Amino acid sequence: MNDDVLEFINLKRYLSPLSQRGVEMIFIIDACHSGNLGGGVEGVAQTASALASSWGKEYKILSCQPNQLSLESSEWGGGRGLFSLQLEEGMKGLADKNNDGKVSFSELQRYITDNVATYSEEKQIPVVSGDLSKSFIKVDPKTLAVLKKQKAENYPMLAVANTKGNEEKYVDSLDPAGKKIYLSFKKNLVDKKLIWPKDTNALRDYKAFIKKYKDNPLIATMRRTMAASLNDRFNGIVGPLLKDETSYSTKDECFMAAAELEDCLHLLGEQHYMYSNLKARKLFMDAMALTWALSETEYNISLKPQVEQSISYLEQSEALEPNAAYTVSALGTRYFFIYEYDKAFAKFQKYLDLRPNDFYSKYSLGIVYRKLKQFDKSEELFKKLIEEKPDMAFLYSQLFDTYYKDGKYAEALAVARKITNSVDVLTGLFATGVYYSQQGNMDSAVYYYQLAKSTADCNICDNNIGVMYFVNNKIDSAREYFNLARSLDTTNAFPIFNLATIDVKGFSDSHKRFCQIH
Repeated sequence: MNDDVLEFINLKRYLSPLSQRGVEMIFIIDACHSGNLGGGVEGVAQTASALASSWGKEYKILSCQPNQLSLESSEWGGGRGLFSLQLEEGMKGLADKNNDGKVSFSELQRYITDNVATYSEEKQIPVVSGDLSKSFIKVDPKTLAVLKKQKAENYPMLAVANTKGNEEKYVDSLDPAGKKIYLSFKKNLVDKKLIWPKDTNALRDYKAFIKKYKDNPLIATMRRTMAASLNDRFNGIVGPLLKDETSYSTKDECFMAAAELEDCLHLLGEQHYMYSNLKARKLFMDAMALTWALSETEYNISLKPQVEQSISYLEQSEALEPNAAYTVSALGTRYFFIYEYDKAFAKFQKYLDLRPNDFYSKYSLGIVYRKLKQFDKSEELFKKLIEEKPDMAFLYSQLFDTYYKDGKYAEALAVARKITNSVDVLTGLFATGVYYSQQGNMDSAVYYYQLAKSTADCNICDNNIGVMYFVNNKIDSAREYFNLARSLDTTNAFPIFNLATIDVKGFSDSHKRFCQIH
């Protein structure tokens, strides 16, 4: 035989005499239904029965019942067997239910049986035999503390589970019609035809298979694979957000993800251990289908109904999955859009608690602090961000704005000059123009906006020059620069609004109604 094969009779001959001599033996095996076992489906069952039979007074822990399959998945420990992961975590102390610093066989049995049965959806149930009252292992507090921290930070996912090489054995046992359905199911998964088109998709194949072969062991893994696949689009959208990266997607993608998650919920049912998580994620995608990638500059009052509906979905999602950082962040942003700054602040602060090193949450929180007139906190936060990323000009701009709104005019001007001299000339000159425009110094403001224009096309500069002329009743010059700004960017609403303001009858009395971009 090959070197990786061990005959049961030899194993039994070796272990049984030890047991008879009073040697305490603990026999743990996760080789149940290994793909290398011979004899097809019957051989797998016979192997499992032989493992389960008693050889003496040994303690025995097996990964599953004789008629079941052992599962493994990337969901469990990044690619572990479900049984081995739960066994390890139970032995490290999670099974210590009475907190006496020891794990007994009884505690371990309850822990691994409950967890393996739950996460396999009752398709894999371990076997533990021997004197269950006996203490098994002493818990190391430091090891347990590290494990609990890892578990608390874990993001639960639903991944594809396999049966350790036994799929082909069970496919071979199918009749031709069953093989055809199963192969169609697998092909549609590969082709990403999960629920569309209606006439041929993986979900339809799955339903046809369970109708014809309701007791086939393949159904458990098919159901699991189908459910995991229905989560793929969601994971692709959210995955980058969990890594503090930008997620490039669309509202249509979010709509499709929500539809697939809806089918996943129907497939698994309300009793599934991840139902609440999946429901929360479906609600998140519903919200994103309305407001994905919406920015503060794009938001206007006509979008308020969509944003409010998005907020409603996100609030329901957070109630079901309260520590989903992407949901908390999205809520904070949408509260910010509709000027509910106290609520936005609370969400960004919670997000920071969940992701203490996240740049975006700190940046957003700094802006909210300023909106709430907590200038000292805003100033402190932007200074820290500048220390972390000294080359990002927009951070200096935010610090400039915080200083100015706090009445620290000298500090604001100093920041604008620092940007010009050592960070980004265009941004610095523009900030200096903003400073003088807010001081009411038309000549200096126009001068610095013109300097900024000389470094690059700047329709914002043209618009703001027009504003300075407008508020000083130089209407012809104002109109000239608003038209320049509009010609550079026909989609920019600010110069269009300002031109309309000039055309309003009695413009000299309406000089307060203008749009200036800071």
